[in-house]
Amino acid sequence: MKKKILTLLVILIAATSLSGLLDKTNVKAEDSPVLVYAEITQYPNKTTYMAGESLDFSDMIWMGYFADGTTENITDYKIEGFDTNKIGLQTVFIKYQDYMIGLNVTVLPGKIKNIHMKGNSISHLTLSWDEMDGIQQYEIYRWDETSGDFILDGSSYTNQYTSYAPAGTILKYQIRAVGEIYGSEYKGVFSDTFTGAIKPLPVTGLEVTDTTSTSISLTWDKSTDASGYLIYRSQDASDSYEKIGTTQDISYIDKTALSGTGFRYKVSAYSFDPLFAGDYSTPVEITTNPAKMKLKVKVGEQKVRLSWPRVTGATSYDIYWKDSNSEFSLYTTTKEDINSIIIEGLILGEAYSFYGIVHRDYNGIVYDSPVSDIVQAEIVEVEATSSAAALFSDVTEFENSSAYKDIEFFRNNAIFNESIIIPGLITTNVGGFSSTSMCPQGMTFTEDYLLISAYDLADEEYSVVYVLNKATKELLATIVLPVMAHVGGITYDGNHVWIAVGTSVSPVPIADIHNAVKEEKAYSRIDLNTMIDLGITASYMTFYNEMLWVGSYNELKSTRMYSYVITEDEDLLTLTKVNTVTMPTRVQGLAFTENGYLILSRSCQLYKGLRGYMRQLDLYQPDFADQTEGIISLGDIVHTVEMPSMNEEIAIEDSYLYVNFESAAFDNASYQVDRVIAFDLTSILPAEQEFEDNESIDD
Repeated sequence: MKKKILTLLVILIAATSLSGLLDKTNVKAEDSPVLVYAEITQYPNKTTYMAGESLDFSDMIWMGYFADGTTENITDYKIEGFDTNKIGLQTVFIKYQDYMIGLNVTVLPGKIKNIHMKGNSISHLTLSWDEMDGIQQYEIYRWDETSGDFILDGSSYTNQYTSYAPAGTILKYQIRAVGEIYGSEYKGVFSDTFTGAIKPLPVTGLEVTDTTSTSISLTWDKSTDASGYLIYRSQDASDSYEKIGTTQDISYIDKTALSGTGFRYKVSAYSFDPLFAGDYSTPVEITTNPAKMKLKVKVGEQKVRLSWPRVTGATSYDIYWKDSNSEFSLYTTTKEDINSIIIEGLILGEAYSFYGIVHRDYNGIVYDSPVSDIVQAEIVEVEATSSAAALFSDVTEFENSSAYKDIEFFRNNAIFNESIIIPGLITTNVGGFSSTSMCPQGMTFTEDYLLISAYDLADEEYSVVYVLNKATKELLATIVLPVMAHVGGITYDGNHVWIAVGTSVSPVPIADIHNAVKEEKAYSRIDLNTMIDLGITASYMTFYNEMLWVGSYNELKSTRMYSYVITEDEDLLTLTKVNTVTMPTRVQGLAFTENGYLILSRSCQLYKGLRGYMRQLDLYQPDFADQTEGIISLGDIVHTVEMPSMNEEIAIEDSYLYVNFESAAFDNASYQVDRVIAFDLTSILPAEQEFEDNESIDD
């Protein structure tokens, strides 16, 4: 860069002769002694500026000599003629009173900003930066390893520059702007160093070296001059990739892969920074192995049930078995949609062992899971469905229960001798397997039987119906249903037993119940050949006035109950909706009396303190005569009585109201009851006097 020589112009001109040089709007100095003479005794050190930089004469000493004989360094002068954005030599004027001095300063181009890489390939990269006004060209310097310095790589008349180098080369640059005024060049300072890179060549040789249920191992060929590698993954052969990792090695283990899931991988190399990455490798497609089988075994009557949660991505399952005298061998292979098998014909007293392996067929290659843990089972006799009381063996124990002692209405009105032990609470034989977690739900009477429905809280066994002799209260049969539903509603219309299954109801001919009793087996199975979908959850139901009444349970809001006329045509049963009744929350069961009263069994939760806890019977007297378009008003509560916790469906037989309870199936329920409790119906119905409305009972 040429060294600029400071040129001093000292001009002493009378005020009257300055009118052509100075703007008449200049402000005069403050009132002060008249300046007679002025001279610069110390010139400014800084005479070269970068474009955009402010003028700085703070170290200049301009000594003034005044008419009153005083001298002073003049600092409150005015500056004119400086343009910080004008490249080249400028004359700057400073003025005080009628004196003016001109100083020469040089303005050089400013520092290049915002250098970035506009694009790159395997042979070159293109730099770009913020354009500067008044600049004729830019000089681009590139670091030279041999000389250990930046050397001129080229120049550009625009704010872009393309530089060439081998693939993967890391390059450093400094750029400065050059302005030209009247044949003289003015060069700015160098920019900050910018580092970029030529794209590395695409990665080759990508392959999978290992798979497990939770990981996939990759390797590839080393790329020349690559600083590292970026690993990308898509799931289930999708084209939507995400970056999952960065490594400096030529291998990578993806430990975040889901089991039994297909993936695609691709890798790119980068130089210096992941921003400077090369093109992707050819993708590879692979799957993780399926997860290990979680095998469970349950012993039945000379059989076992093996079950397992479905494994993601499985296409088949192998089950291996052995007895105490043999080695493991393949018992069966099941399809992907089967996750339970029963092995029958086993020997009482013999011990058996089982394990499983999951297979996944992916693109014609079979991937195996780890071997499951071995489960063992010894074949023992399965007990018959229990008919003994689960909690209170006699009246003394019953009267010592918290329900009896703490609930006055229950204590005064429960009729122990008419009450019925709920069977199956201790154990229920469900198709040759024992369930110790059956939960009682619905109940109804036929001419000969009391029927109680129940479902398995463990969600292992099918739902059942216990058949009891209505007169002797003896358990006659355990009927296994082909569903694992709550079966919360059950009723009898004189010809069919109706069972609630989700949003449907299923009619079972009473002859099927008779046949099950006649079999005198540990259990009997019946089919639900007809399912009539109602479009609502069938939580409870009863038969009254030649119609089926079905409603839904809801803890938080009211629901609707509907009545249906039953039509039978050549063994085809259909239901036609007739009436609608808006029901309160938490209804578990209902029963109509002969004189038109409606008793609702309402309960919720196991004990006080849980949301919505309730345990009561409510008495209503709907006005069946006053209905509009089939809508019947429930009316106001006539009477409310307190019950133990978890009262379920109810039924009227002769002069008794029978209330079923599910509390004995829950260890932590309050006021547990293990019987269908009988109450004299008159204790529920109103006496001659009026009853006041009652609040919900939640103590």
